[in-house]
Amino acid sequence: MAARRDRKHLLVPNSPQDVPYRPHPRQIPARDFPRPADRLAHARALQASLKVAELEATERRNALGIAVEGVEQGLYVQFDSPENVDLRLQSLENRQIGIELVAVQIVQPDPERAPIQRAPCLSGGALQHFVSRFEEYGTERNKKSGEPKHREMVDRIAALRLATLRALWTEDAEYPDEAEVIWWEVWLRRHDGRELDRLSEFAQAVGLVIGARQLAFDDRIVVLVHGAAAQLSGSLAVLNDVAEVRLAKESAALIRTRPPRSRRRG
Repeated sequence: MAARRDRKHLLVPNSPQDVPYRPHPRQIPARDFPRPADRLAHARALQASLKVAELEATERRNALGIAVEGVEQGLYVQFDSPENVDLRLQSLENRQIGIELVAVQIVQPDPERAPIQRAPCLSGGALQHFVSRFEEYGTERNKKSGEPKHREMVDRIAALRLATLRALWTEDAEYPDEAEVIWWEVWLRRHDGRELDRLSEFAQAVGLVIGARQLAFDDRIVVLVHGAAAQLSGSLAVLNDVAEVRLAKESAALIRTRPPRSRRRG
C-alpha cells in the first residue's frame, strides 16, 4: 500500500533509479609548496621551540600558584602552517597517547599576507612524541620512498609556540581586551566527567563566575563564564580541559524577560 501523500507541494514525476557510481576521471594532484631548504635545521628549530614552550608553560603555572585537584599535566602547543598551506592534521593528533587538536582554524595574522592554518594542540605529557618525529625527520629517510621520515607532517609546520587563550578564540568578532569583563562561551573537552568540577575550582581561585546552565555533547561541554581574558587565560596553564572559547550568545529567553523599549518620537 502506497504511503499517504501529505506533502502535496512536493512533486516527484519519475520513479527512483539505481545509478552505478563512477569516480571523477581526472586525478587532482596535491598542490606543492616551498619546503624547508635545510631539513635538519628546520627540525632543530622546531625542537628548540617546543622546549621553549614547555619552559614558558612551567613558568606561568608556577607564577599563578594555583593547584586544582585531579588535573593531569598537559601543555597547549600552537602549530602554524606556511602561508596558503594546510597542516597535516591527522599526523599531529594522536588521542591514544593523549594528543588532541582543538580549535583548528584558518587565520590571517597579517592582513597584508596570505592566511595560514593554526592548530592548537593539547599534549597530555606526550611531548616526546613530537621530539621523536622531529628528530627522525631531520636524520632518517623512509626505506621505500627515500623521502625524509614524517616529511608531510614536519614540512607543513612553519612555527610552533605555547598556545594562548587567543589561539582558542573561534569567533569572527575581535578578541576582547585583556581587562574587558564579558560572558564567555567556554567549550570543555569531555573526557573523565570532572571537567566542570575543575573549572569551578579554578574559577573560584581567580574570581570568575560560572553560569548555572551547561550544554553537553558527546565530546564537549559548553558553559558560560563571566570574567576577563586576563583571568580566564590562566586556565590553559592550570587545566587541560578547555577546547575553545567564544563570545556568549544572548538567548531568546533573556530578550523575552526585558521590558519593552519606549519608542522615541521625532
